Amino acid sequence: MKVLIIVFLIINLLNLLIRIQAILNGLNGTSSRWKVYPGGSYHYGPSILIDNNENHTIHMWTCSPGTGSMEWDVIRYHYSNDNGQTWSPDEIALTPTFGSLDTYSACDPGVVKINKYYYIGYTSTTNPNATQNQLFLARSLIPNGNYEKWNGTNWDLNNPQP
Repeated sequence: MKVLIIVFLIINLLNLLIRIQAILNGLNGTSSRWKVYPGGSYHYGPSILIDNNENHTIHMWTCSPGTGSMEWDVIRYHYSNDNGQTWSPDEIALTPTFGSLDTYSACDPGVVKINKYYYIGYTSTTNPNATQNQLFLARSLIPNGNYEKWNGTNWDLNNPQP
């Protein structure tokens, strides 16, 4: 558990540094603000990565409403290849696993890319009263999906453990 907490803290620190760097650099754009979502439902808790290996693509993950009756929140992903002037449509990148400890939500993403993997630290509650949030960890070779979740021993798709 200590390792997961340390990884989550590192992820959030790196995201903060990236945001500061993006602000200081001005992203070479003509606008000082991004209009990522034109309206509609909520998208909060953004995690932003600027990938220097892929044409400086700006990747963004946010927490937003789930699509089913059980899940409250999912993590959505979208990207920009033009310094944030336009954005891809958002798509679901990470969902809760039904019947597991993260059944109700996948939220508050903190993302870092280490070597070939994108790692997401995220929170979920283990009870229907939306209390007692737990920290989970997932990884994928691509930013927009196919995430394996840490089960306490190794990576799998169906048994995430906090």
